[in-house]
Amino acid sequence: MTNSIKLTEITTEQAINHSRNDYNPYEWKKQITQLTNWFTNVKFYEFENEVYSIYNSNGINSIKKMEYFNCIDNGGLKSFTFKNNELSEYPVKISKSKSDLDLAKWMSMQGLVFASVYFNI
Repeated sequence: MTNSIKLTEITTEQAINHSRNDYNPYEWKKQITQLTNWFTNVKFYEFENEVYSIYNSNGINSIKKMEYFNCIDNGGLKSFTFKNNELSEYPVKISKSKSDLDLAKWMSMQGLVFASVYFNI
């Protein structure tokens, strides 16, 4: 069985003022503002009191759970379908090799989104 979750789209302002900002509102706003400054067409979503963002980075549709910090890893990518605000795991994992990243770009054009292999739903 494939894991899936139904996300609710929220505005950037709702993401900034989300209850997750209670710990450190300044740093929370900074993370969201940086993301919207770095990428165009960033969209925010909520599920079970967590905030997620979906954006396009160098031709690859990416999803991440918003946190108080950014983390870079080289563990590869998991793929997901995203349709009608429903995020479902897709059974393809790719490395961060040039050929696999080219494949991820092509798959992004087909509607898939990618996340770190450490991302779980």
